[in-house]
Formats: sequence, C-alpha cells, structure tokens
Amino acid sequence: MELSNLSILQGLLINIFWLLLAFILGYILGYVVSNVIRKLLTINKLEKGLVRYGAVTSELWASIVSFVAQSTKWWFVILIVVSAYQNAFQVDSIQDPIVMFFYFVNSLLLLALLTIGGLLIGGVLYKITKDFLISIGLESELGKHRVADSIGGIPISNILASIVKWYTVLVFIWQGLVIFNAPFSISPEFNKLGMVMEGVLVGYVPEAILGLLVLIVALIIADFAGSNIRKRNVSFGEILAMGAETIIVFFGAVLALPKFGIHNVSILEDSFKILMIGISIGLAIAMGLGLKDVVADVGKDIIKRRK
Repeated sequence: MELSNLSILQGLLINIFWLLLAFILGYILGYVVSNVIRKLLTINKLEKGLVRYGAVTSELWASIVSFVAQSTKWWFVILIVVSAYQNAFQVDSIQDPIVMFFYFVNSLLLLALLTIGGLLIGGVLYKITKDFLISIGLESELGKHRVADSIGGIPISNILASIVKWYTVLVFIWQGLVIFNAPFSISPEFNKLGMVMEGVLVGYVPEAILGLLVLIVALIIADFAGSNIRKRNVSFGEILAMGAETIIVFFGAVLALPKFGIHNVSILEDSFKILMIGISIGLAIAMGLGLKDVVADVGKDIIKRRK
C-alpha cells in the first residue's frame, strides 16, 4: 500500500516538474515571439500609414501593440502548459476544465484580435471612402447648395464613410463571436442569436443603410427645392417652399421607413393628408386675404363696364 502511494506521489511530482518545465519553455518561447511581433508592429512606416489613414492614433496603436504582444506571450505559455498537462495526465476530452479554459482563452483572444482588426480595417475604409467622395467632387458640389445644413451640418462624406466603417466593425465582431462559441457545445439560444445576428448584418443593416440614404437624398432635394423657391421672390414663396419641402420629405420617409422594418405607414399617410388639408386651407385663406383688394378692384371695373 505504501509503495503504491509512493509511486502515485512520485508520478505526481514528475508531472508537476514537467508542467513547470513547460511553463518556463512556454514563457521563453512566448517572450521571443512577442518581441518579434512587437518589432514588426512598431515599424515606422506601418504606424505612420495607419495613422495617416485615420485607422488609429499613435497612442491607440501603442496600446494595441502592447496588448497583442502580451497576449501572444501568455497564449504560448498556456498552449504549452495545457499540452504538457494533456500528455502527463492522458486527458483528451474538451470537457476537462483546464482544456476548456485553454479553448476559452484561445477563442477570447481571437475575438479580441478580430475586433481590433475590424476597427483598423474599418478606419482605413473610412478614410478611403471619405477621400474618394471628396475627390469626385461630391462634397464641394453639395456644399454649393449648403446641403450639410439640411442634415445638421454633418458632411455627407462623413456620414457615408462612418456607415462603411461601423458595418465593417460589426461584421468582424460577429465572426469573432462565431469563432468564440465554436469549440463549445452550441446552445439553442446561441443558434437563435446567430440567426438574429446574421439576419441583422446580412439583411437589416444593408436595408437600413439604403433607407438612411433615401432619407438623406430626400432632405437634400427638399432643401435644394425650398432654397430655389425662396430665391425667386415669388408671391407666397415661403409657404410654397415649406409645402415643397414637406411633400418631398414625406415621400422620402414613406420610401425609407419600410427599409427600417416599419411597413405600416398608414398613420404617416393619414397625418400627411391632415397636414396637407391644413396647409391648403391656410394657403387659401392667405391668398384670399392677400388678393381681396385686387379682386375688389377687378370687380369694380367689371361693374363700371356693364353700366
């Protein structure tokens, strides 16, 4: 019995020794690899290029480099220790707590890296999209008509570039979440969440972007039409301009709302009818008050001619 206990203790001590040796080996290997990665990521041209394209600031890039280097170092430590643990204790099942911990850390690291990658690529695409829109003269052409004023003073190129950026980030995060859950038993709840997220990213978000673009175009056209009517100094120009803007924005909203998942626009249509009736009555009263003297003079002339 004592020999059996001694043998078990001896085997346990040997396994602990191999685990400590694996930890030291993993730390050394991780330290070397992390330093190589740090040097690659701190290449001056790479950092300047990312900063120039607006993907990151210098401070943020320094934090990202530090995070990636440290994460890589400890990932190697955990990888080699877990491999030694599996060999020492003959563990093959993913259900083992220590093995599951490694897969958790591995998936979490991949999720973090994909999120960082999404932010970097999204930032680069933001800069490229914005510069492209400016280079083709979109901003300057719309600026002649003060289009930005119609959407709160925000440049159109900024809005479109931001849409491209954050859609890219969302796609990367979603892929990271899929990878994060892959090693574990996928629950029905996650499957449902996956279907919802896929529907949002593939179906809803592009449609919502299209709806937003329709609204922006409607606001631009409404502002352009209203400004031109006001410049002509026609009678009742302000009322006509407001009416034109209201009609254009209304049709833009009717076309855009279904893209946001709001298919029942009957309330909006009824409200618009009431609004148009009110505007028509107001316009009729205004024209009646404004033309009463002219109509009276014309009436007097007709009466005089008949006499």
